[in-house]
Amino acid sequence: MENFHFDIAIIGSGPAGHSAAIKLATFGRKIVIIEKDIVNMLGGTCLNQGCIPVKSMLHYSSLLSSLKKSGLNVDLSFLPDISFVSQKKRENIKELLAGLSYIFKKNNITILSGTAKFLSNSKVEIINHENISTTITADKFIIATGSYPSGMKNFLYDHNKIIDSNDAINLTRVPKTMLIAGAGAIGLEFADFFNTFGTKITIIDIAPRALSAADKEISRFIEKTLKEQGIEFLPKCFIENIDSQDNEIKAVLNYNGEIKNSRYEKILIAAGRYPNTKNLGLENTGVMTDEKGFIKVDNFMRTSAPNIYAGGDVIATPMLAHTASAEGELIARVICLDTEDSIDYSSIPNVIYSRVKIAYLGKSEEILKEENVEYKQAKYFFKANGRSVANLEREGFIKLIVSARDKKILGVHIAGNIADELINIFALAKQNGLTAQDISETIYAHPTVSEVCKDVASVL
Repeated sequence: MENFHFDIAIIGSGPAGHSAAIKLATFGRKIVIIEKDIVNMLGGTCLNQGCIPVKSMLHYSSLLSSLKKSGLNVDLSFLPDISFVSQKKRENIKELLAGLSYIFKKNNITILSGTAKFLSNSKVEIINHENISTTITADKFIIATGSYPSGMKNFLYDHNKIIDSNDAINLTRVPKTMLIAGAGAIGLEFADFFNTFGTKITIIDIAPRALSAADKEISRFIEKTLKEQGIEFLPKCFIENIDSQDNEIKAVLNYNGEIKNSRYEKILIAAGRYPNTKNLGLENTGVMTDEKGFIKVDNFMRTSAPNIYAGGDVIATPMLAHTASAEGELIARVICLDTEDSIDYSSIPNVIYSRVKIAYLGKSEEILKEENVEYKQAKYFFKANGRSVANLEREGFIKLIVSARDKKILGVHIAGNIADELINIFALAKQNGLTAQDISETIYAHPTVSEVCKDVASVL
């Protein structure tokens, strides 16, 4: 395939890359996707090492939690076999990967395996695992190479006792103790899973509260839930030193200025991710990056090089699979339709898939106060919802914040069993400029959990 030419070449097969490819193919473009590890990573981090495997794991921890609180006469004194969960996780990935591969084939999308490096704005060299080099050219390029776990300064992963999220999903034995550094989405989800399966968990975070990006009431709810689950949470805390010993790790923690010595079987670093933009040959293209390595783009995903676009975790937008997919599809529309649409990031939901799920979009009450925005807010508790009571899922609440002037949505913050599904109602409403009255006047089936959307909006 020496010097073979394509209309658009996409580097990376994750949500941004494959969403762009599929959309572009429907417009009749000749597409190639270049994937570094076609055997283990086709479909990207979300499919292979992130969203799908973690949610597969959390499905089983949720089942176990439901059994524990059901009141049924079931023997739960045993520790479940985590290898069964790992097997089911692999089966789910295989099934979804087969579907994605079928779509690629149906749309005549070429897949090339290897590491890509720009030689110029129009030429890329691809070196495969056998060190064989191939050169292709294209009219346009899309960079969608994703991200990798960031780790912590001075502490390197050994991928045995000091692990990242990729290692955590592949553990075949439940550790007795685990320190999780980072109380964001990744840390909270793994804490929920391993705690349910019997691990004694401590979570630390440099921030003053858990999930610091969310509304304070959500953070307080999370911290209360962690305590009820027997999970220790230490805010304003960081690791000062680690001493790896035979079967455990001695960690010296600085907890709000006080030194705390503890021992753990595993330390999971869940402190964020970095963009995969090194060694791409960007210096040969004129594509500009910021000080953290994120590619600079405009509202239409165009880089500083006129024929090169970027989307997903390589740009400084929320590192979410559904955000990346939206960016990939936008790139396709910009290339083929010259669209003037852009993405409303304030309408994109954030979700934490813990036992009691968390979901939010828009602005928190704290930010609105800082910005001197006039607003109204209302809360409704799931314990007042008939279906939630029937399902033994009474925990949590929904908080709706609207403009005091026109009642349009400014922010939504949910803690509850199907928060991940309910938030999509508000994403649709916010993106289309609907008001609290529009939501409250919609007729919902009864009894359903989604009636809480109507109930909370009716207060406003």
